[in-house]
Parts: sequence; C-alpha cells; structure tokens
Amino acid sequence: MAGPVGICALCLQKRRLRDSHLFPAAILRLLRDSEFTNPNPYIMSLDYVGQSSAQAKQYLLCHDCEQQFNRNGEKWVSVNCYHAQRKTFQLGELIELAQPILSGTQGAAYDASRIPEIAIDKLVYFGASVVWRASLKPWRVQKEVYSPIDVAPKYQEALRLFLLGSAPFPQNAASIVYLISSAVPPSVVVFPESLDEASARITCRFYIPGLWFFLLLGDDITSADRSMCILRSPCHPICLYVGADALPWQVSYSLYMNKREL
Repeated sequence: MAGPVGICALCLQKRRLRDSHLFPAAILRLLRDSEFTNPNPYIMSLDYVGQSSAQAKQYLLCHDCEQQFNRNGEKWVSVNCYHAQRKTFQLGELIELAQPILSGTQGAAYDASRIPEIAIDKLVYFGASVVWRASLKPWRVQKEVYSPIDVAPKYQEALRLFLLGSAPFPQNAASIVYLISSAVPPSVVVFPESLDEASARITCRFYIPGLWFFLLLGDDITSADRSMCILRSPCHPICLYVGADALPWQVSYSLYMNKREL
C-alpha cells in the first residue's frame, strides 16, 4: 500500500513510500492453517509470542526498492522454504538428492554450487535484507514493539550498498544457512536477533519455516566462520544440522519464560 512521501531507506531518494514488511507477506501467509479455529501463524519476538494476523510493517521503502527485494531474494525463498499445508520443502528435497561433502551423526554439509537449482545469491540477499531491515528501526506487531537489532552503522551502510546493488557482499561478513532436517519443520517465524558475544563480531539470526539464516559481521570473523559462508567459502556449504531442528522451539520457550518474568 502506498503511503506518504519520504526518504526511501534503501535508495535514499525522496519517493512515495510503501507499507514495507519485515518478513515477506507471502511467507507469513504460508503459516496459516485453515484446519484450526484460529488459522493465524505463530509469531515470536522478544515482546510477543502468540498467534496473530498482524504483520510487522512500516513505511520504509519505495516501490522500486520493494520490487528489487522481491526479485533478488524474497520470491525465491518464499517458494523454496517449507510449505506446511502442501507438506513440501523444495530446498530440502534438492538437498536430499545431492551428495554431501561432509556428513556425520549431527548432520551434513552440501556444496550448494553443485546443485544448479539452488540460488545462492538469492539466499544471501534475502538473509542480508531481513537483518538490515531489522536493524534500522523498531518494528511493531499489534501493541508489541520489537527493538532494532544491534548492528553498527558502518555495517548497516555496507549492507545497504550491497542490497542496492552498488557494492559486493561485505568482506567482513559471512552468510550461513542451515536447513531443518526433520520431516516436518516448525511452522513458525523467529524474528531477527543479535546474540551477545565476547568478541567484536556480531551474530544475527532469524528463522522461517525450514531455514535458519545467520549473518556474521565484524573484523573478528574467523577463518572457521568464513569457511561456513555459503557465498565466499570455496565449497559454498549449505547444512543440515540436527541441533537446528529444536532451536525454534528452544527460542520460543525462552521468550515465553522471559515474558512471564516481566
């Protein structure tokens, strides 16, 4: 929906702004389940845990930049993430047919560049776009407010230039993607958060059905971190990890208990 005239956060031009979503509306629609009395999805943040038809959105981007986000990542990820009603997970199915480059009891890693159907650039762009949006301003869901995640201004600007198409993916960044290995991935959305760490490295993460996205930022990124980057690592890893299966529910429980203590 078109809104007031203002400065677009991405192109920095004075344009009529759109009512921009933090997560694509197409992904949130996938979470609805018509078999239940309340078909609305579960949405989790530090300030809200529950079912709601509300979506985190605000006037942020112009029409052209909204379309660029859709073309460069949102549409592809929305199609290839887990679809609960159809019980399909196209990205997971592609992985199942591939030969792992590393495997063990805790999961496996695959070279995404060897699977032509996997759009590495769109996964990286989508992950960066959600983290960048979440770092700019507070986002509201109903009466609850989700505070901006902690990303330093210099990294915000580096991400903005990458998303705009004016610069490559930042050198001091690593994009990591984990797939849920269970047959029925959790049909929830975990809002972006930045994890507390002892180093100057910033670790941001969020979850959509079937997929965890991690974005590491900072001069303290290690060689081990870089080896996990789906874009820049020579083996372009995309991983199945057993520990990732339970993580959405662990985050949900933690948020619920924190909410009770407030």
